[in-house]
Amino acid sequence: MKSRIAILLCLMTVLAQGQNNDNNPLGTKEIDISRTIFIQEAKKLGVPIQIEKITVKEPEYTYDIVPVLFVLNPYHRERIQPITLGDVKMPDIKKKYLDLSMGNYRNLWGDFFYGSKRNRGTRVDLSLSHRSGKAPANWSNFGLTSAQFGLDKLYPNHQLKLRTTVSHQRVHHYGYRPLTPSSEAVDPKDFRSDYFLATALGNFNNSLSRKQKHLFSSHFQPYYWASRAGETEWAAMAGGSLREPLKMGELAFDLEYDYNAYHSLTGTWNRNIVRVGAKYLLTKDQLNIQAGFKTAADNTWPPGDSASSVNNLYIFPDILVRYSLANGKHLPYLGIHGGLHKNSMRSLSHNNPFIGSNLQLKNTIERIRLEGGMKGSITRELGYHAWVRYANLNQMLLYANVDSALNYFTPLYTGTNSTMFTASAQLNYKQLERLEIDLQGNYYQYVLVNRPALHLPSYDIRLNAKYNLQNKILAHVQAVAIGQRQGGTALGDSMYVLPALIDLCLGGAYQFNEKMSLYLNINNVLNKKYMLWNGFPVQGLHIQIGGKFVF
Repeated sequence: MKSRIAILLCLMTVLAQGQNNDNNPLGTKEIDISRTIFIQEAKKLGVPIQIEKITVKEPEYTYDIVPVLFVLNPYHRERIQPITLGDVKMPDIKKKYLDLSMGNYRNLWGDFFYGSKRNRGTRVDLSLSHRSGKAPANWSNFGLTSAQFGLDKLYPNHQLKLRTTVSHQRVHHYGYRPLTPSSEAVDPKDFRSDYFLATALGNFNNSLSRKQKHLFSSHFQPYYWASRAGETEWAAMAGGSLREPLKMGELAFDLEYDYNAYHSLTGTWNRNIVRVGAKYLLTKDQLNIQAGFKTAADNTWPPGDSASSVNNLYIFPDILVRYSLANGKHLPYLGIHGGLHKNSMRSLSHNNPFIGSNLQLKNTIERIRLEGGMKGSITRELGYHAWVRYANLNQMLLYANVDSALNYFTPLYTGTNSTMFTASAQLNYKQLERLEIDLQGNYYQYVLVNRPALHLPSYDIRLNAKYNLQNKILAHVQAVAIGQRQGGTALGDSMYVLPALIDLCLGGAYQFNEKMSLYLNINNVLNKKYMLWNGFPVQGLHIQIGGKFVF
């Protein structure tokens, strides 16, 4: 009996060793878990970890300085990014919701979002939005209606994103000032602009791959824009990027083709831009270096039978050096950059919807941009970012009234070697999810060739604060102060002073449960009908009441 037990134990030992053998001589089935479990090396965080205890998120409300958002310099405005925390996580699936509100000045606000669950890596969503209202002057109705459809497809190592959007915007040029009593009978339709926009976006990349050495991303972005004045604009951008690892560091390459055709009564502007970039990236200990260059080949064919095409080739530096101090709590950096920024009818009408028609389109050339600063964490809750920037530009974009009637704007461009200096500071305080305060101030200096600094302030200060009381009451404060600016006509025969302004907004929401909340926003509390664009006052005191329903 003992001998039989010994033989059985020996046999079990042989079987166990056979199952662990790579050759698997006994034919046991192995389970491949390479696609379900990913093991990565630990990454050092750039900022202290903030422990998130409160998981509830407040409804997303935004206040637009009616009728449009104020944009100081479209090609210079950029959101301050925190110190990197490593790889970007896949965003949570957005819940389906309906957001409805109304206010004085006949303001109506509506948002609807529907998103499916991921089924075999596929997800679709639909978003509908409407904004409408009336500014304080006659003939001042405005509105914006849009619809977006999206498709996301996840593969084992790749990701596909598709988006298509259709929108219609209407504004009345209420800045018009009647010169005679009889002009009061002018039909408001004669001072109205309608913009139609259809866009698409496609992106395909292998960012989900954990083993792929050659990371790539490709994109395709066509759009069609049309106005009530009979103008149309066709455009498309297509390109991609590639990252190649080396024994030490890696190489990154970018390529993009940008086509734009603007058709108006005066003819057609055709523009072709080819952008190419290459840089070397190295991270060693606390030092991070990105060094390379960008090129932009610009071909412009102005309207007119006798006009000939204009070709330019630009080379820009693309350098960024960062150094981590105090275990990643502080990050000083220095950068040298540049680029070509396309000004299109789509971008012009977005930044200033009161523009006229049959306009001249030029690209802004940022010959060089020098910037340096430091960002980091003072404590676990308090972060900061301070920086300065100097830019040398050709054909910097400005807006001027067409004439003294003040009902339309036209783009103006500065001469070569125009400069802009910016000194900025930002503080961010965050106490878990209860309290968050963000304060930012910017100081500007301009030396513009052949043009005054129209609609450009010498400073602006912005404050945003949010407070969460026991996951039930959500309060927020928004304030903006913008310095005195100058307005004027394109010919320079009339100049105006736009006083400094302060806009204060208060709001709060009561969250009954995870599916329903009601909110109240009081915008422009000081009831100041100031002008962001010369001749166009914004709404005064504006009260908005609404609710958000999640299902």
